[in-house]
Amino acid sequence: DKAEGNAKLTVQGENSTYKNDSSIRPTCEYDPNLEPYNAKKKKLNIIDDACFADAGQSVTYTFEVEESGYYYLAYNYRQSSKVDMPVFMDIVIDKQIFITDDPDAELTSDALTSYAFDYTKSFRNETITDANGNKLAIYLEAGTHTVTNTIVIDNLRESLQIVDQVMSEISDLS
Repeated sequence: DKAEGNAKLTVQGENSTYKNDSSIRPTCEYDPNLEPYNAKKKKLNIIDDACFADAGQSVTYTFEVEESGYYYLAYNYRQSSKVDMPVFMDIVIDKQIFITDDPDAELTSDALTSYAFDYTKSFRNETITDANGNKLAIYLEAGTHTVTNTIVIDNLRESLQIVDQVMSEISDLS
């Protein structure tokens, strides 16, 4: 299914409902492509990427949907800390990875698991897509919902363990 209509619901990154690490904090970025923006006054408008960078950290947002239907999920993000590598996140909606009432929908149970956010020096908009690059429509009932973003390294874990083992063996040799 596809999301229809032109309604836009914006959830500000700096206004999280819950975070699992007290060091995760909002900060100000002077960029007219961000909201809120003020050229003269500091406005909190992003999550500080220096403090939201470790596996297991998560941020949850609460939002209201006025009308039941299919919606696309998009992020205005910058990921400039892991040069030429994506950062992976589990995206959990209403405490579930899988959300759809259409059995023929292309949304699979792992579509929002370890979702890759590519390296980019400047902020860019990214609409969540499936493995084929198609926009992922998510069914939401009217009412209150949550979206939780958790940094994960599951798909890198084996490589990191091998590097750790090799470095340990080199240390033992020296």
